[in-house]
Amino acid sequence: MLDRRCFIASALLAGATAAKAQSGGPAIKLIVPFAAGGSTDLVARITGEALAARLGRSVIIENRPGAGVITGTNSVARADPDGTTLLFTTVSHAVNPGLNSRLPYDSTADFVPIAHVATAPLVLSVHPSVPAAKLGDFLAYVRANPGKVHYGSAGVGSVLHMAVELLKHQAGLDVVHVPYRGAAPAMTDLIAGHVQFIIDPISTSAQQIKSGAIRALAVTSAQRSPSLPDVPTFAEAGMADYEASTWNVILAPKGTPRDLVEHINRAANAAVRDPAIVRRLEQLDIIPIADSTPASTAAFIARETERWTAIIKASGIALQN
Repeated sequence: MLDRRCFIASALLAGATAAKAQSGGPAIKLIVPFAAGGSTDLVARITGEALAARLGRSVIIENRPGAGVITGTNSVARADPDGTTLLFTTVSHAVNPGLNSRLPYDSTADFVPIAHVATAPLVLSVHPSVPAAKLGDFLAYVRANPGKVHYGSAGVGSVLHMAVELLKHQAGLDVVHVPYRGAAPAMTDLIAGHVQFIIDPISTSAQQIKSGAIRALAVTSAQRSPSLPDVPTFAEAGMADYEASTWNVILAPKGTPRDLVEHINRAANAAVRDPAIVRRLEQLDIIPIADSTPASTAAFIARETERWTAIIKASGIALQN
């Protein structure tokens, strides 16, 4: 097993010049612990394409949703640390340690951070049947109907879930959580009216908002979104203290050689620095981060884990045991 790891790691470390000079080689599986079609999936596919060009290897996006991202995440924790299986994940990785006391993996010890590649603001949207055109009206409507308003999320511990939990805590709301196996099916049910609202990345909501299928009430960014210039920020709508966003990081199984981690980090930074990739991400209201290091990524995840654990405790969210 060790010989195989060394061989594959050496092949991946061959560099851009050698990669162009040879064909084939070990493909990289980029595991996305969400269903296809959501924001994390979209960013993974854009990033994976650019990453493949720089590593000289095929990058295969593999969606493994389930159990609030635990299924896909655990598969990477148990994978060989040879650089051929990586995790492309989001806020859920920092949320789950505070939410679930029986994770089958250690979110810190079982992974090696590689790169922090992107961050993105969110938008609160409602089904057109909800009698609210402004955030304040919506909050009043929810308070007048405790326990009757449902919201969809990409699963327990997803940013869609936690963003609403934060809103519940700050605004004093009583709403019902309906978890799905990814953001795409949650959006489908919002459009159908099976749930009444969602807080989702702008990247996966803008088209439905512009078509009139759903109604946007506020965005979580500090400024209005270029994609949704008529939608106010939470601060403009009266909730200046509300802050939530999603982000994407690449992780490897523990034991992955440092040189290999740094090699993939350089390729990831170069990928999201590419002007063509920057344009594609920014068109989705996703902000690329092209200067992360494995150490800065680890520190960022640690800060986010601490933050969301505190929010979970303050909100009184029931732990998953």
